[in-house]
Amino acid sequence: MKRKYYYSINLIRIFVAVILACLYHYIVVFGTSPFRFKDIEIILGEFSYIGVEMFFLISGFVIYGAYAEKISSGYVSFGAYLKGWIRRIYPMMILSVVFMAAAQWINYYLYNSYAIMDYYDGRNTLKAFILSALGLNSGWICDHDRLSINGVTWYISILMICYCIFFGINKITKSNKMYNLIGFSLVIVMGMVLLTRPLGVPLLYTSNARGYFDFFLGCLIALIYKDLLTDKSRPWLLGFALVAILAYIGFYLRNGFNNYACSLLLNTGLFVLMTNLEILEHWSDNSFVKYLGKISFPIYLWNLPVFAVIKLFINIRHVQLDYSSIITWLVFAIANIFVAIIVQFLLDKCERIIRG
Repeated sequence: MKRKYYYSINLIRIFVAVILACLYHYIVVFGTSPFRFKDIEIILGEFSYIGVEMFFLISGFVIYGAYAEKISSGYVSFGAYLKGWIRRIYPMMILSVVFMAAAQWINYYLYNSYAIMDYYDGRNTLKAFILSALGLNSGWICDHDRLSINGVTWYISILMICYCIFFGINKITKSNKMYNLIGFSLVIVMGMVLLTRPLGVPLLYTSNARGYFDFFLGCLIALIYKDLLTDKSRPWLLGFALVAILAYIGFYLRNGFNNYACSLLLNTGLFVLMTNLEILEHWSDNSFVKYLGKISFPIYLWNLPVFAVIKLFINIRHVQLDYSSIITWLVFAIANIFVAIIVQFLLDKCERIIRG
């Protein structure tokens, strides 16, 4: 259980990203589904919650393995730690915000309405643009995406807060795993409390609660994987994962969707199962699956700007589309994935130039 990276995580990432970006957000934006499954909107609505929580969990899991020891030993300063994260995430995020704002504002100038998600509650304002570009659009002064011109960037804003708390906990505990465990557990409990009773003040909104709960649950799982388990524990982990998933199914059938059960039982069970099945680890240890995992984030981040730009072009050309058509949906989905590939290519190229 000492592996630095679990390649099957990439399978989770790409699956969640595609379902959220190419299907759920399409239905939310255009108000119709290209599929005729019964209650698909309800199912995908619940999956959207599960998916974002899984992203938080994976982020916590990965960041613990990459930085916990470096922070505790003093090898990485707070400035270097934050700079590295900002360099990886912010260029892509800022570009998405600029494209989203341009499409929305041009469409408003031409047609007196926004290209998609025609909100007039602050999400398409200059204030939202500035806060979104700075990564301060959620959890700092408001909840979720109320000041996010590119709605999905609320996740990045909360992730920054979690990264800062993570640094503080590891700096204070100085490699003491028991103190680490206590620190992560306290933040998880705080998140659990805030999910039920958010205080509605900076750093204590519902969106913060989701990040605190699931990000540090991921950190806790990583700590257990790295420092408390051996390879002999694999059968027990698989058994635990199956029991957790079955327990969630039973809970869901009896009580319906619940965010605690989603994170503690379903997401934890699925994550443990996916990272401990040898066949998945073997199958996903190749360049193609690694690449899919790499572009999963830009797929998630760029879907709304892509939708907005395409909708602006459609409005300018006065084209009538049937958004309930499979063909129309495929065009939007393929465009989303294509843009994600291009963005990732450009960022990789810039990274290589910076490194010399």
